[in-house]
Amino acid sequence: RESRQRETAQAVVGFLNREILASADPELESNRNITLREVLDRAAISIRDKFRDAPLVAAAIHETIGKAYLGLGEHARAGEHLGESVRLRTEVLGAGHAETFEARYQLGSVLLEEGRVDEAERVLVELGRNADSNREKEWPLRIRLALGDIHDRRGDLEEAERVWSEVLTEQRRQDLDEDEITLTALNNLGLLLRGQARYGEAESMLREAFTTRERTLGEDHPSTIMSGASLGWLYVQMERYENAEKLLNDAVERARDVFGENHPRVLSYTSLLAGLHEVTDRQEEALALNTLILDVRMRVLGDDHPDTLSALNTLAQQLVAMERLTEAEPLWIRTVAATERVHGAIHASTLGAYHGLSRVLRRLDRPSEALEWSGKAVAGAREHLPAGHWYLGAFLANHGQVLAELDRNKDSMDALDEAIEIHRAAFGVDHARTQRVIRLAADSYRQQGLADKASELEGLSTSRPQTPSREE
Repeated sequence: RESRQRETAQAVVGFLNREILASADPELESNRNITLREVLDRAAISIRDKFRDAPLVAAAIHETIGKAYLGLGEHARAGEHLGESVRLRTEVLGAGHAETFEARYQLGSVLLEEGRVDEAERVLVELGRNADSNREKEWPLRIRLALGDIHDRRGDLEEAERVWSEVLTEQRRQDLDEDEITLTALNNLGLLLRGQARYGEAESMLREAFTTRERTLGEDHPSTIMSGASLGWLYVQMERYENAEKLLNDAVERARDVFGENHPRVLSYTSLLAGLHEVTDRQEEALALNTLILDVRMRVLGDDHPDTLSALNTLAQQLVAMERLTEAEPLWIRTVAATERVHGAIHASTLGAYHGLSRVLRRLDRPSEALEWSGKAVAGAREHLPAGHWYLGAFLANHGQVLAELDRNKDSMDALDEAIEIHRAAFGVDHARTQRVIRLAADSYRQQGLADKASELEGLSTSRPQTPSREE
């Protein structure tokens, strides 16, 4: 086995030198502006023919190229190559072989990043059935961490917390406080608690993950940088802006040094920094950063890349927050068209775009047009999202306001009441999202002349609005 692995590694290195690194040689490549993505696209085409008689070498190269695409944020292309790596290794080595096992896990992780949750779950559950027989003891825990991600993405926050807490407890029991599985569980739990406004618990976990990684991995390690950014955004939500700014600036600068100016992680951390500027009333600085992020993603990744669509969405949201509604409307129209084209009409991102366009039309006093899009968002969420998902609650809150402006008061009350119940079930009554919906509903009821109903809801209003999560 060791001999085969050595020969495979040599073949992979040779391929990379010939097909990828040679692109930096001006005598061999005339296009001095060629991008890594273009180099990878070109190299990928040649794998099948060059390694037809060496399937394990082809599998290793597919895995390497898949990871490179993943680093560029190209999840779909990464999934194609990792899937081919799984197919080839399964055919030659069998489904239970350690190399096949690793490849299948990577594929499941990429499918999850793409939002293909059901497919990811099938891959990971099947792995979980065989994990205990794998000689690597960490596999069952790694798979449980990933299954926790699936619960989180489906909005089953209680189950996600349970799974990650069990992993953390098991690691603590073995005194593995500095192990990466422990730190991943801590970070995941911290993010989950942050989203539920359980800020004290979240800070304890995110700070431990950050300081431990900083000590054991170094301050420039990608995992350390990510942990620092996560803690920084928590401090934004806790309104500890000085702490937040230091951590987020550090994350941007260190990521830029490690990955390069236009890397997806650099842009993601820059987006968080822009969010800090937004909530500290530095709107023009935030707008400049969000515009830069969109421009770079369009240039590097293309108009239809999911990260580009996310940047378009963020910029449109900021323009709405700045009351620049006439500028926001065409961006939301672009977002709707692009997400429908890329994800289809039933994807959560597309439903969110419908919701965003409806909100801006409502605020432009065009409720009849807004109703079309709010109705699409609500209907799509009912049919395609998990029951009780908080997205449906957010969509219903806006839909109820639109209905009220059209004097459909009974329908409006039904939508707003359901929105409150969904948020209370998902987050609890004191959570920032729940409180925002309660206030929206109370204002709407008062405008409809329903003072008693408004007063009843105002009695549930416990705090002023808190900084929203950038994951919304």
